[in-house]
Amino acid sequence: ASIAVLSVWIAVVSITATVFAVKKASYNRVQKEAARYAEPAREAQEARAEKDALEKYADRSHSALECLREITVLLPDGLEINAFNYSKGRAIRLNGSGTGIRPIDDYFKALGKSDLFAGIKNDRQEANRKNTEKPQSFSVTVVLPASITEEQP
Repeated sequence: ASIAVLSVWIAVVSITATVFAVKKASYNRVQKEAARYAEPAREAQEARAEKDALEKYADRSHSALECLREITVLLPDGLEINAFNYSKGRAIRLNGSGTGIRPIDDYFKALGKSDLFAGIKNDRQEANRKNTEKPQSFSVTVVLPASITEEQP
């Protein structure tokens, strides 16, 4: 009986050692294959990142000039833009003033509905609700579309 138990035990150990050796050999083969392609893959990733960066900065559909054109086209009479800060691929910060609250609100809505922009963040509107004819100042951040700002893997 002890010889039978010892034989079974040796068989189990032998099978386990064989399976381990096969798995180890397979792992080593895959690792060598991965090492062989690591450098070309890294070069391809760098080339892709460079191509994406060139495409991003060559794309003029969301350039400062195009965004300024859209902002001025949507600008209603009675409002004035005092400052225009453009951050490539992120957002545009506008400061301005105008008479009345209604034109400022309408302008914010028009900017938000524009196909060129992703939306707006109404940062500040110093409004005197009692005197709507008094000059009102405003500050708004116009967000550029996410497809421009997203980094691709």
